[in-house]
Amino acid sequence: MKYQKSNIFSRGFTLMELLIVIALLGILIVVGLGSFQSATRKSKDSQRKANLKSVSVALEAYFNDAGAYPADDGQGHMVITDCSSSYSYCPWGSPMKNTATTYMALLPSDPGANAYWYIAGTSNASYQMYARIDNLEDGAITVSSGKPQMYSDVTCGSKKCNYGVSSSNILPETGRTLADDPG
Repeated sequence: MKYQKSNIFSRGFTLMELLIVIALLGILIVVGLGSFQSATRKSKDSQRKANLKSVSVALEAYFNDAGAYPADDGQGHMVITDCSSSYSYCPWGSPMKNTATTYMALLPSDPGANAYWYIAGTSNASYQMYARIDNLEDGAITVSSGKPQMYSDVTCGSKKCNYGVSSSNILPETGRTLADDPG
């Protein structure tokens, strides 16, 4: 029985072909992982915006009942009488309520490693709330000279806040200092 050399060597892949396939798979994984992380970041940012909008609605209901917005504790929390048995304020992630009314079954907490910040205005006639948006290209972030801005005097976890909402009689920027966001 005779074997032909060409049949023996044509049955497998060369080392070069295997390296090319591995390199292409690596590139596809890196691109896919980057897209997944970007989508996750944008999803959390959308959740942050929706959370602050929901809290805004609850704050308007509170204002209608009390004639003023809740005070703040100077640490980013709302102070509502009888809101929590463990704290003198309403912790993010707990019910927003007073003795008679529950305004939110659960005061949302940040979906990532950041935190929200609440500030009551003079005589509790207004409020401002802040969050940290991770996607610095988000259209909701204030931009100055082409650079995203942050509120340098409000901290949302380990970083400065860069997104704010407020009562209709004040702007999120009022009384805040904006600076370039380093990311």
